[in-house]
Amino acid sequence: MEDTVRAFIAIELDAVIQAQLGGVIRDLINCAPPKVKWSPEKNMHLTLKFLGDVQTWEVITLQQMIRNCANQSKSFRTNLTRLGAFPSVNNPRVVWVGLSDNGDLTRLARTIEEGSRKIGFDAEEKGFTPHLTLGRVKPDITPQERSNLSACINSTPLPSFSPILIQSITLFQSILKPGGAEYTALSTSRFNH
Repeated sequence: MEDTVRAFIAIELDAVIQAQLGGVIRDLINCAPPKVKWSPEKNMHLTLKFLGDVQTWEVITLQQMIRNCANQSKSFRTNLTRLGAFPSVNNPRVVWVGLSDNGDLTRLARTIEEGSRKIGFDAEEKGFTPHLTLGRVKPDITPQERSNLSACINSTPLPSFSPILIQSITLFQSILKPGGAEYTALSTSRFNH
């Protein structure tokens, strides 16, 4: 086994939602410039905390922390709400779909953040914004292509998605490969209620 694994904590999405998001990406590809690296459907997830390189001996501690967080959480639903981009739609670098949050998602992310900090991981500098990353804009995009991408984001409607049931937390390993990242679930902890 390697000394470190590249890891993150996330909510796994079911295959139906992943396929629907794939449809949104196909719609975006039809109008967006080719300067976006789109996420594969199977990689779609809701990141709660990116950890980076983690020592293999820390994985067990992380799994226990995630189990503790899951034990104090109850299932809830969220909805996909709109297309957007970071830092803004007019200056897109990351294209995403936002999720509704009545406080449950933010509470869950905060619980994971606090648990991670207590076991020695750095605190996240940016606040939590619930979103699913659809694509990342390549650095060589021209101003005209950026403008076209903004128009594409603004004009692409989201289909009607079923609500997403959040009832577990997964620790993933990310393996960087020439064709893109490959994600493997290391462990999943279901909520108690």
